[in-house]
Amino acid sequence: MISPIFIFVVLIEMVIFAQSRPLRQKLIYSIIVAAALQANMIDSPIITSGALSSVSCTDFAVFCSFVLSLSFLLEAGKINKSLILVAALFLSLLLVSILFNLLFPYEKEIITATGNWSNYIYGYEGKTEAAITLRSAFVFIRFLMFIVGGLAFSVVVNRDVLIYISRRIVAVTKIAIAFGVIEVIAKYIFHSSITTSIKQFLVPDPGSATVVTLLQRGDLWALQGFTREPSHYAIVLFIFALLIILLISIGAKKHHDITWLFATVILMYLTAATSAVVFYILLMIFGIIALTNEKSVSKTNIRLLLGISCCFVLVVVIALISFGVFNSTTQFQKMIGLFNNLPNLLSGNIGELLNVQGSGRLVSIIDSFSVFLDRPLIGIGTGEINPYSGFIALLAGSGLFGALLLVLFLLRIDGNYCDFKNNILALVLFIGSTFILMDLSAMYATYWLILVPLVKQAFQKAEVPKVEKGLSSNLS
Repeated sequence: MISPIFIFVVLIEMVIFAQSRPLRQKLIYSIIVAAALQANMIDSPIITSGALSSVSCTDFAVFCSFVLSLSFLLEAGKINKSLILVAALFLSLLLVSILFNLLFPYEKEIITATGNWSNYIYGYEGKTEAAITLRSAFVFIRFLMFIVGGLAFSVVVNRDVLIYISRRIVAVTKIAIAFGVIEVIAKYIFHSSITTSIKQFLVPDPGSATVVTLLQRGDLWALQGFTREPSHYAIVLFIFALLIILLISIGAKKHHDITWLFATVILMYLTAATSAVVFYILLMIFGIIALTNEKSVSKTNIRLLLGISCCFVLVVVIALISFGVFNSTTQFQKMIGLFNNLPNLLSGNIGELLNVQGSGRLVSIIDSFSVFLDRPLIGIGTGEINPYSGFIALLAGSGLFGALLLVLFLLRIDGNYCDFKNNILALVLFIGSTFILMDLSAMYATYWLILVPLVKQAFQKAEVPKVEKGLSSNLS
């Protein structure tokens, strides 16, 4: 069966390629499609069974963006030389890492990228010898497409383009948030999983990790939106809320932004995902900075400031609930259980972790970090290990040099790499949101090409001109 969402993506890409618009504008549209799909965690395969079941509709969108990026780079000709150097060094290091580990394999056993950490804890699955597989080649290709897309985007990126793309991603994600509200009604009032069935029809995902039933965590019916499971939906909500905060800070605010931000904060709690606590902390950090960044004292801005302040008061209250001050929630129970078993986690005493919720995540992070410490410079080969941490997966696979080069590439995309404070903020976002969350696929997600420069633009001290009107004319 062909995925309905894939058919929709194909039609959009056909329209983009068929348009008689400048290549620059086609590239921007294509980046919007890829970034919106990845920001909404749409992992639906092209075909739900067979050889193409491992290729998602998002992969197809990224490939289309890659083709347009190559064409644009050949046409543009003028690219930042230092950015090209960083990109070339990063890709070369990935190849060196793969070849080195092909000749001198990592001598210890690991849980490979295709393994299951929970099964390992329960004794259903053991570690295997580390070896370079085709997965390294596939991950390298994905990084290659990401880097080429970043090089092309560096030519077109400016404040107006960042706002234009961000607003389109926000508009698409509003569909997922509206669906989440419907999911609340279906699950909490009617105790029905009909929204999950609708999701599986529109965005089918036959993977074993996909939740297809009414999932209860503690006292909450966990929401998952159009994603495969609740923690993925928490990521979608986090990216949406962050974009809203950054757009408010940059001066591109909309009348109903605060309403959507409130809805997002509540839905994130109802995912019952422990990762939501980390996302709340990051949102509060950037929300506080956004508040201090507003200089205008107009009535509109005062209302926005009051709205965003109330929103983060709500975040604090929900965070307190999550930590068990008012009630014992599933997030709190997981954290207490993990904290109490921290000695077992650090010592690798897996047998004591069988009944500890969330232990698979931390075991994967600690175990993979020890792999990084064994080969800290160039790792054991990109893609060969995939813990529940995108940044640790990057460190373990490509080493410290690979991680530093990728971070440097992202910071240089907008050409402004001398602003120390805003570079630090971008690093806090990138590393903070991927250090104990997400996985390796997040490291080459297109939305980072937008989020990292947008953070730097949003918190610059210079006054921001209004950009909402006539924005499309600036893209051609």
